[in-house]
Amino acid sequence: MEVDPVSRSTHASAPTYAAVCSKDLQALAKALFREDVEPHVHTDLVGELFAGWGSTPVPSQALYPSRIGDDHSPFEYSVAFSPGGTELRLLFEAQALPPSDTGNLEAALAFNRRLAGRAGVGMKRFAQVHDLFLDSSVGEGFSLWHAVCLDRQQSPTFKVYLNPQRRGPAEALTLLKEAVSRLGFSNETMRYVAEMLRRQGLDELSYFSLDLSDHSKSRVKIYVAHHAIAPQELDDIFGLCPGHRAGDVVDFCK
Repeated sequence: MEVDPVSRSTHASAPTYAAVCSKDLQALAKALFREDVEPHVHTDLVGELFAGWGSTPVPSQALYPSRIGDDHSPFEYSVAFSPGGTELRLLFEAQALPPSDTGNLEAALAFNRRLAGRAGVGMKRFAQVHDLFLDSSVGEGFSLWHAVCLDRQQSPTFKVYLNPQRRGPAEALTLLKEAVSRLGFSNETMRYVAEMLRRQGLDELSYFSLDLSDHSKSRVKIYVAHHAIAPQELDDIFGLCPGHRAGDVVDFCK
């Protein structure tokens, strides 16, 4: 089960983005019984992730309305629960000074270049599809987000989020079809996705994510948003997944 997001709290005593984020990560780690992670680890990691903008004081009103946080904050937390333990995650949108669509994309690509030299990080699949999503001459909405995943056993792992609607909603399905084809997936993949978009105007492609790893088990994910949907309708859509048990979504909502 995945819970997303955990609300970002307000810190009058922590005026910068990096200070707020590192303090929150420490509090979440404690709440999740993750005292094995030393406090300085989060501070050092956030300093690396937010390099170039983390020391900026948090304004009373967002200078750039990021879609990540409900309050337009450029970062947010989530927690994944599994039988093997918990995984703490941080999603963020790299910021330019001052932030803007074009500037933030450049900041995100600069972060990619820094990540490329890190052990365990692989950019091969990102390189296969990035031109579809990051053409700076066209675009709507965000361009490139990053996430870092922290579990008990491993070093931090990273992923990117791309915007299927970068060229507009009408082009989203076509753009994704080309992306998954380049990555070696069959047409069957997009058939499932198309079936999830059964309610015109209410179902939309929202995110396309890639694990930044060349490992054979690294993931590609397609996110679909279902607006104004009833539990039973959502349960029917979940029926496309082989492991789904009919009624689980309805029971969860209740």
